[in-house]
Amino acid sequence: MKFKLSFLIIVLASTISLQAQTKREQIDSLLRCYYTDGKLNGSVLVSENGKIIYKNGFGYANFEWKIKNEPDTKFKIGSCTKQFTAVLIMMLIEEGKMSFNDYISKYISEYPIEKGNKITIHNLLSHTSGIPEYVNLPQMESLSFKDNKPDDFIKNFWDLELEFEPGTQLKYSNSGYFLLGIIIENITGKSYKQVITEKIFKPLAMSNSGVVNEIEILEKKAYAYTKEGDTLKVAPFIDASGAFSAGYIYSTVEDLFKWQLALQSNTLLKKESLDKMLTLNFSRYGYGFGIINLVMKNEENKTLYGHEGMINGFRSLIHFFREDNSSIIILDNNQNNGLYVISKDIRNILFDGK
Repeated sequence: MKFKLSFLIIVLASTISLQAQTKREQIDSLLRCYYTDGKLNGSVLVSENGKIIYKNGFGYANFEWKIKNEPDTKFKIGSCTKQFTAVLIMMLIEEGKMSFNDYISKYISEYPIEKGNKITIHNLLSHTSGIPEYVNLPQMESLSFKDNKPDDFIKNFWDLELEFEPGTQLKYSNSGYFLLGIIIENITGKSYKQVITEKIFKPLAMSNSGVVNEIEILEKKAYAYTKEGDTLKVAPFIDASGAFSAGYIYSTVEDLFKWQLALQSNTLLKKESLDKMLTLNFSRYGYGFGIINLVMKNEENKTLYGHEGMINGFRSLIHFFREDNSSIIILDNNQNNGLYVISKDIRNILFDGK
């Protein structure tokens, strides 16, 4: 009887191990197909129930020297920066240093008063401010090649007419998140880099994450490439200072997994604050995160919250699943534009979803 019980335990353990291995193998096979087809060049991490089940690098961080991408390769993450900026604002609100209903003129005194007394912190966080998108300005081409000081940079768009009354519509705006970075600096008296390092990167031991400095020598850095047809080229240089708190962080898939665990465990924020961040505004965006409510084939509901980013040769995708603490993180340095499709295919392996 003991032999039969022991044998049953061994078989059960082997079956569980095989199932986990099969899931990893399916993800690996899928990603290798995307890599072979030229649709992926970067690093990927997948977690399930708070545990990493897959991480790997594909292609090269530097094609000239044939340096491979690895899970600890550093990538610019573009607009995925916004979730970090939003969390910093939430931390300041928890500390009683500001509120959602404060007008931006309270923290940026030079801002044109007729607009500054209309637009709230909530409007900036939720993309409901009506402020025009600065990346579409004609002067951005020249601004992209210089080191931009935030307080000077906002003068390029602060006089523009609002596209709609604050709070009446949702329109994605890098301009709003740029302003949030300035507000963070004005409240704390420190640079955005100092604040995010002290409040997030150091406490979470995200030692391979930071704010982009174009002249810094950075170990294990991914270089930027882009495609023209089937031809891969070095991406045109831009100075990431023009992205500021809307898009100038670099990180790794491993560090971003630490970020996921911290959010899910309320290490940085109270549960109520994360709930607020994941409350939909106009059906698709919270604070710093896009939100999708999924219904799986087994009729189980899941909340996907995350973001995608793009900046000179890089694309990024961070998808977290709140109910079971799982994640899909993809960082790419060939500016491949199909990361959402890859994530959806991985999601179907993870959850048998639709």
